[in-house]
Amino acid sequence: MDARSKAAERSLTAWLDYLPQRTDVDGSRVAVWGGSFGAYWAARLAYVAADRIRGAVFHGGNVHCGFQKEWLIPAFTTGGATYLFGAHSLLEARSRAMGTRTLEEFLEIAPRFSLVAMGLIDKPSAPILGVNGKLDDQAPVDDIYLLMEHGSPKSARIYANGHHMGRTPGEPSEHITTTIVEWLQSQLAG
Repeated sequence: MDARSKAAERSLTAWLDYLPQRTDVDGSRVAVWGGSFGAYWAARLAYVAADRIRGAVFHGGNVHCGFQKEWLIPAFTTGGATYLFGAHSLLEARSRAMGTRTLEEFLEIAPRFSLVAMGLIDKPSAPILGVNGKLDDQAPVDDIYLLMEHGSPKSARIYANGHHMGRTPGEPSEHITTTIVEWLQSQLAG
């Protein structure tokens, strides 16, 4: 799989082509919300379809740092504790998503997904809201900072004691959803 291929985006942009043809929705008012690995695709879509969407929620994902060996090896070996069955199951799930079978194969392919390596990070984008926990062991919060430091201005909500996707032990996660929904509503208004 070559992450830089336009075919990798085709399944996402196909529905952007289709929505304006429908009469039951307003195809000119579209936003996306991607969580975990889906957050990567939401951010990528914010760059490649900046003129076609009104906003993208990057909720606990990777855009560069999380695709690098320095992050991945600890995440897949000693980290990833908050993933379903620990670090090994995180590697298994992500490997299936990328079509790899081993850690070595994954480490070879993952950097190709970097929005930095693709040359997208400094380009204009649709509005992006980055949401994550500072203590996430599946997707580094540094990727939100990276998004904010490049290209168009971005918004962020980082939970100081939060883990993956901002989830904070002992606290209900409804406030995370409410924050995201309110931001999306503001992007789609008008």
